[in-house]
Amino acid sequence: MKIKRTELLEVLSDVKPALASKDIIEQTDCIIFTEGKVCSYNDEISISRPLDLGLQGAVRADELFSFLSKSKEDEIDVYIEEGQLRIREKKGGKAWVVVQEEITIPFDEMGSPDNWKKTPDNFIEAVKSCIFSASTDMTKPVLTCLLLNNSYVLSCDNFRLTKYNLSKSKAFKKPVLLPAFAAKELVKYNVVEYAETEGWVHFRNAQGTIFSARVFMEEYPDVSFLIDVKGFAFEIPEAAQEILELVSIFTKGDFSSDEYATVTLQKGSMSFQGENKYGGYFKRCKASSYKDDKEISFMVNPSFLRDILEHVKDVTIGKTSLKFEGEKFIHVVCLNV
Repeated sequence: MKIKRTELLEVLSDVKPALASKDIIEQTDCIIFTEGKVCSYNDEISISRPLDLGLQGAVRADELFSFLSKSKEDEIDVYIEEGQLRIREKKGGKAWVVVQEEITIPFDEMGSPDNWKKTPDNFIEAVKSCIFSASTDMTKPVLTCLLLNNSYVLSCDNFRLTKYNLSKSKAFKKPVLLPAFAAKELVKYNVVEYAETEGWVHFRNAQGTIFSARVFMEEYPDVSFLIDVKGFAFEIPEAAQEILELVSIFTKGDFSSDEYATVTLQKGSMSFQGENKYGGYFKRCKASSYKDDKEISFMVNPSFLRDILEHVKDVTIGKTSLKFEGEKFIHVVCLNV
């Protein structure tokens, strides 16, 4: 079948995030052509997009991507012959990649999503905002997930908590635990609806691309008590973001969670200091909204704080935590006081 090379490459790129880097499970490093779709699967996520080339089989992704990326042809002819996926160029060139005709990927285990429901209008925005608060500590796997429910998306790693209220909808009447590594890929797709099957959640965009993720089957702990922060409120000055970027240069460690800067509030001013064995940085800026005579100092991860300030500037300072709250967004950071 003849097709624009760039069109085929675009479809393959759409499903690429679900390819495994190593073929630990057979065919997880392959592009799967089946039933008028192009698919990929790595046991944690699977992506499919409609494209009927009349092909059936599994083809190693590396060679296929490399050839299509480097070829200069506008149009190619793609077909299967004698156990090979053959790509014929207009100017006479021909490439071939071995085809595994038997598909061993267990697509049936994911079920067939059919009861599609509309996602909330701000769903992707909410997921994107919550990703950076999910834990990476696999000793507490439930905290490596985002909690999706009818009214909000939530994540917490015992150091940070993010809660983003969703637009009114009928979605996620039962809580769904979406792994954060899947969420990082999901936000690249402008999904408009979702469906559930046993052990999986599926999202679909207007182009028909389906992003499927294995969900975590456990109850998310109640972390709502972290949101109740009592203290005093003030507005962090605009200059803070630029200063934090410079401070973070001197706080880098082996792990991002080990990076801390000292923040000090004095009447009318706010200072930031970062230091490691290689050097340091200090700067003070005006903070006219802090009118208290009491000096307060705390430790915070500068990168986390910069991320938060992209969304809100008002903060409540409690004894052990900071609370940022916007119209739909709450973020709490526990402090090393």
